[in-house]
Amino acid sequence: MHQGYREAGLRIFPIWPIENGRCTCGNPQCPEEAAGKHPRASNWQHTPEWSDEQVDNFETYGWFETGFGVLCRGLLVVDVDERNGGDVGLEKLIQDFPEVAGCGFVVRTGSGGKSRHYYFKAPDGVSLMGKLDGYKGIDFKSSGYVVGAGSLHRSGNYYEAVIGT
Repeated sequence: MHQGYREAGLRIFPIWPIENGRCTCGNPQCPEEAAGKHPRASNWQHTPEWSDEQVDNFETYGWFETGFGVLCRGLLVVDVDERNGGDVGLEKLIQDFPEVAGCGFVVRTGSGGKSRHYYFKAPDGVSLMGKLDGYKGIDFKSSGYVVGAGSLHRSGNYYEAVIGT
């Protein structure tokens, strides 16, 4: 599930597993929408390139049991959230920037519908905005993280690569 991300040189880290639609982090204040979406380690921003042995150990101990996070460092991930109008925002984005439609790696998010993550390599030395007026329901992520393909969403659906690997 995470091997393709590692082969592409991206940094991944374990996120808290989901059991029966609930987060297993143990925090009674954990918001329901955070289930399966937040890092197990507090220093995830400093995730190194893990060795094969380290990843094997994570797997042995179940740390990638229901998913993993992907650092957005060096990436621009166009995060389309249908429930917030992202399907309409995406239509406008593609109209304004047709190259978005030719994205080589697209992940259907676990929330389903038309929600997607469009992965692009970010240009070096360019500051990127997280939101742009006129593109409702779309976040532009060049920092932070997204949940990787193959990960479980609290809905019971999986994040799934629909274009590319």
